[in-house]
Amino acid sequence: MPLSRLAVLRYRDFRLLWGAEIVSSIGLGMHGARHRYLLVVAPTGRAALTGLALTLRPPIRRQGATLLASVAAFGAAWALFGLAASTSFVLAYALYALTGVADTVSYVIRTTIRQLLTPDDIRGRMAGAHMILGAGGPELGELEAGLIAALYGVPIAIVTGGVATVLLTLWIMWARPDVRAYTSPTRAADPALGH
Repeated sequence: MPLSRLAVLRYRDFRLLWGAEIVSSIGLGMHGARHRYLLVVAPTGRAALTGLALTLRPPIRRQGATLLASVAAFGAAWALFGLAASTSFVLAYALYALTGVADTVSYVIRTTIRQLLTPDDIRGRMAGAHMILGAGGPELGELEAGLIAALYGVPIAIVTGGVATVLLTLWIMWARPDVRAYTSPTRAADPALGH
């Protein structure tokens, strides 16, 4: 499949093709298929373990800072994955797995904040808007990545996507100090959260 058609793929298919392209750029020969499958499961496996770890630890108090740090970590890991993939499979695997960890942390915090801060009378509309953004946002990112990959190659698309994520996160940290400073309400301070 030509890289110019990558822009129309769904997210999971897109990640599979990134893995296939990276493995072929590493030149792993006959072991390439095995390594490609390991790359594909790296974020998912780490995400599942991260989700389990998050359920076993106390709630994250500084959710705004943690959210921004996890998004920046995702972008940095993604950019470094694009650079490392042609030199070391082990390093590429670790960085790709880190994207799953960071993505899970940011997803859990985003979902928690949305549930806690949305007034009851607009909760349905907010859930609908979240679904639209969840379905449409990645599609726009995939369009950008597919276009960059078609013009300059897959590693450049990966690196620029990661760098753009980090830069946008740093801008949000600067422009919205209220997001960075957000802390979750304590149970003692908010009786609606329990006894």
